[in-house]
Amino acid sequence: MLYPDTGIAPLPVSDMPDDVRLDYEEAAKISSKSPRGSAALLRLALQKLCKHLGKKGENINSDIRALAEDNVLPPMIIKVADTVRITGNNAVHPGEMSEDDFDYVASKLFDLLNIIVKKAITEPKELEHLYNKIPKKPRASAENSDEKNRAK
Repeated sequence: MLYPDTGIAPLPVSDMPDDVRLDYEEAAKISSKSPRGSAALLRLALQKLCKHLGKKGENINSDIRALAEDNVLPPMIIKVADTVRITGNNAVHPGEMSEDDFDYVASKLFDLLNIIVKKAITEPKELEHLYNKIPKKPRASAENSDEKNRAK
C-alpha cells in the first residue's frame, strides 16, 4: 500500500500565489528526506513571493526590509527572514550547518511563508472587504478626514 507523500509541513494558506504554492508543496514533499533541498525551495518560494508583493525578487534581505519599511509586513519579519538568508547561504557551504539545523530551520520557513502571505495578502484583502461593507456616506466622510490630516 502506498501512502501519500505530503510531508509534515503545514498546508499553504489559501491566498498563496500559485507559483509560490508549487515550490512550497514540493518543499513539503521532500522536507523529511532532504531538509537542505526543502530550505532551498522555500527560499526560492520566498523570492517569488517578494515579486508578487511588488519587489524585485532578487535579494530577499532587501525585499523583506523594503516590505517592512512600506508597512506591508511587521518589522519582526526582518529578523525571521534573516534566518532564510543565512540558511540559504550556509546551505551551499559544507559543515556550516548540521542536518539538525536544516530540519529545524526548514520547518520554520514553512511558517514564515504562511505568515507573510497572511500579513501581506490575506489581511489587507479581508480589511478591504470589511471597509467596503461600510455605508458610502460614512466611508466618504472618513476618507475626507484622512485626506485633510495627510495634508497637514
